[in-house]
Amino acid sequence: MRVNHFLGVTDAQKELVSVWADLARRSNGLPRKRDLDPGVLRRHLSRISLLDLEVGGVPRFRLSGSRLSAMIGMDPTGLCPSDLPAPHGDIFMLGLEQIMSRKCPVGGLVSVEANGAGQTWLRLPLADDAGELRYVLCHDDILTEQEEGGEPPVPGAIHVETLSKAA
Repeated sequence: MRVNHFLGVTDAQKELVSVWADLARRSNGLPRKRDLDPGVLRRHLSRISLLDLEVGGVPRFRLSGSRLSAMIGMDPTGLCPSDLPAPHGDIFMLGLEQIMSRKCPVGGLVSVEANGAGQTWLRLPLADDAGELRYVLCHDDILTEQEEGGEPPVPGAIHVETLSKAA
């Protein structure tokens, strides 16, 4: 069996990709934003944000979970990823080009500190009511440092070795 998209690094990502894939099968294409059931996503809502890919415009945050806003140090609602402090804006831009061209889940792990602490990120494309790509459901979380001898990088994930926290 051939897998055509990212399956997730963490259990939360794997669950969200599974929900997305189920919706994609049911819709015979790109899942629509309106088809997402917040109840199914309930335990992940604090780490979820939604980017609106305005036609001809730049992506803007439509909403942001509380833990995500705390991680960034501000509520990004209404802002573009480029408006966020480093390294958060760069991390939110990861995978967007692939979303636009491939219209399938992308994600990975970014090392944000010298001790190996990192941020996992997941981007899931969603359609508007007309079936056109318009939104990106994002899930981001902080991981502690990887233990020595830990699992190797996940196939299909985008790994960014080091991203400085300093601007």
